[in-house]
This record gives sequence, structure tokens and C-alpha cells, in this order.
Amino acid sequence: MGFGDHIDNAVRQIPGPAPVAHDLSATLFLSAPEEYDGGELVIDDLYGTHSVKIAAGDMVVYPSSSLHRVQPVTRGARDAAFFWIQSMVRDEGARAVLYELDRSIRDLTSHGADARSLLRLTGCYHNLIRRWAEL
Repeated sequence: MGFGDHIDNAVRQIPGPAPVAHDLSATLFLSAPEEYDGGELVIDDLYGTHSVKIAAGDMVVYPSSSLHRVQPVTRGARDAAFFWIQSMVRDEGARAVLYELDRSIRDLTSHGADARSLLRLTGCYHNLIRRWAEL
């Protein structure tokens, strides 16, 4: 069985005392989009279907639990590197709450929200990370 011939699951066994989980997946695009046709990374998650074809050197990070696939390349070559990340916050639902809270803080910041209120929200965000993180 070759490297690309396996079915990816949520826990990968490595030598040592404990398995390593991968909560997030990352794809680093190595080919420029104009070098190939097709080859879009398609990610289906809670927020819909996203088709990603970005500049060489750019990376997309997405939940490993999302369905994802690569469209066939019809011209040229698509080179990419991919890897997995274990989150400090293991619970997917807790990560979703943190993501939405972070998005809200960024949106409020860009719209000039009150700095004191933003500081309180940011404090809540960091307190939730401390509560939910498994170090």
C-alpha cells in the first residue's frame, strides 16, 4: 500500500505511547493557478461548499472532519503539500464556538466597535481557550 492509498481516519498511530489526532487539515498550494486547469480543492463543511484554488505559497486550513476532495486536473500539473494539525481544543463543537466568536470580534473591530467591549469579548475568547484546551 502506497502513501496515497490509505483511507484517512481521525487518529493516526505513530510510534510512542499515544496516538496523534488530527483535528485540522492544511493544504499548501505549490503550483500557480494558471499552471493547471481543474484541480480545485473542494471542501464541504457546516458553512457550505467551498472551491479553493489559490496562489502558490498560500495555504488553506479546514476541519479534518469536513468532506474534501480535489477536482481532476485537465491541463498541467497541480503540486501541493498537505498535513494535519492537532488542536489544543479537542472538541469540534468548542472549536466552532471559538471560530464564530473570533469572527465576531474581527467584524466588530473592523466596524469600529467600542474598545472596552471588544476587550471583554477577547477576554472571554481567551478564557474559553484556557478552559477547553488540553495541554
